[in-house]
Amino acid sequence: MQEMLTRWGFTTVWDLGSDPNNSLALRRRVEAGEVPGPKILLAGDIFPKNGHPSICLPRCNSPKPPRLTKPRKWLTMT
Repeated sequence: MQEMLTRWGFTTVWDLGSDPNNSLALRRRVEAGEVPGPKILLAGDIFPKNGHPSICLPRCNSPKPPRLTKPRKWLTMT
C-alpha cells in the first residue's frame, strides 16, 4: 500500500469492486495500525457473480417501464 498509494499522498481511497471480505480485512488492519495505509471506503461488490457489469444500449429493445399515472403513497413525502 505504501508503494501504491500513501507514498503519493493518498489519504483516502475507494474500493469499487473487490471482494468486500478482502477489503474489510485490509481496512481493519489499516485502522488498527498493523499496516500503514490510507482510509479505505467501500462501494461493495457491484459486479454480478461470475460476470461483469453490462449496459443495454437503445438498440437492445429493452421494455419501457410502466408510466406512473398517479403518485403511489409510498413515494409521497406526507
